[in-house]
Amino acid sequence: MTLRDSQQGAGHIVAVLAIVILAVVGFVGYRTYQAGQDSSAPTPATNQEPQPATVPDDINNKDDLTQADKAVEAAPVKSDLDTKKLDQDVGELF
Repeated sequence: MTLRDSQQGAGHIVAVLAIVILAVVGFVGYRTYQAGQDSSAPTPATNQEPQPATVPDDINNKDDLTQADKAVEAAPVKSDLDTKKLDQDVGELF
């Protein structure tokens, strides 16, 4: 029995290994895709409307800063905002 005779079935093992690896990658991709589809599903509407966050008059502690940050994040942004004008205005401040 020579070395060549003992390696006769190696090609089949490589082919099966490649198929298993492709199946695992496909399964993981499918599960990731499914998870993304589930999380983007619309949530049912609630009866409560969100209360607008108020900005504190003075920021004296971390809670005031957090409250102000929430108010800024909740504020609507104008879709027609001219960023060039904004850059000019900021540049004039410095």
